[in-house]
Amino acid sequence: MSRHELVHHEDDATRDQAQASIFEYIEAFCNRVRRRSALGHAAPDEYERTHYQSGR
Repeated sequence: MSRHELVHHEDDATRDQAQASIFEYIEAFCNRVRRRSALGHAAPDEYERTHYQSGR
């Protein structure tokens, strides 16, 4: 789900609620799950697990 889709599916009563929803989306999905080409098309969490298990 893109951020655009998230915003249209949320029914936030206040600006603070909207900001919290967007922050949660960024922290929970974009920064942890979304794949990055710079990491060999791996998600950051996946990259860290494999990178640190291999002993760098």
